[in-house]
Amino acid sequence: DFGEVQGYRIVRDAYAMPAMDLTLEERSAIAVAAQVWGHAQVAPVAGTAVRKMQSVSVDPSSWSPSDLRGDVRLTTSDAALLPLMSAIRASVQVVFDYRAPAADEAARRTVSPWRLVAREGRWMLIGFDHDREAQRTFRVSRMLGTVRVTARPARSAEDVDGGAVEADPANVVARVRVAAGHGAALRRAAVPAGSGWEVDEFDVAVTSMDDLVSIVCAAAGQAVVLSPPEAATAVLQAFRDIRAAHEGPA
Repeated sequence: DFGEVQGYRIVRDAYAMPAMDLTLEERSAIAVAAQVWGHAQVAPVAGTAVRKMQSVSVDPSSWSPSDLRGDVRLTTSDAALLPLMSAIRASVQVVFDYRAPAADEAARRTVSPWRLVAREGRWMLIGFDHDREAQRTFRVSRMLGTVRVTARPARSAEDVDGGAVEADPANVVARVRVAAGHGAALRRAAVPAGSGWEVDEFDVAVTSMDDLVSIVCAAAGQAVVLSPPEAATAVLQAFRDIRAAHEGPA
């Protein structure tokens, strides 16, 4: 109390985390997440987070699942998250090519990024579109090429309520039948939300006909569009185009 060196005492019970008893599924999910971000700019942070959780696990020796195979990496769309996160932290503008649902070609956009949100399994960027002088929401998967971070200061978002920003409206509703155990993307798009996991025939709501065609084709023949007729026709034409693109002398 009266020495020359001042110090303090930490009461362990006031700050320590309780032991973490994670299931194999939970450990596997974290291991996969750390593997993904291990290839990105946040690799040191991801590694530190895993080590902290491992240190308070009931059985640290079994933290990394032994049967976890493969190498999970960010997709092209996911990779856009990294420069967007950096721009949001630095409060600077970004430039990227973006293809809107109704557009045939991509257009260059200059945006002050405010926040990233996940809506129904999709990443959305909320920001100020300098080309249109208005707040806009951009789906990250529609950004093409590389997102360029500039040195120009971003426009302030002090008066913006990100929670009130609506995601792209669902303009296309279709009835589909999906084989059991297939069509996860279609089941996620089911309306009402969550109903697609209980049955194999249900309605889906998506933002455009292109989106519907994409997720039906991704089901690789395990999904059928029942209605409306124009949706079924669009999917059939897409399959014909795919077949034609792969036909050849071989």
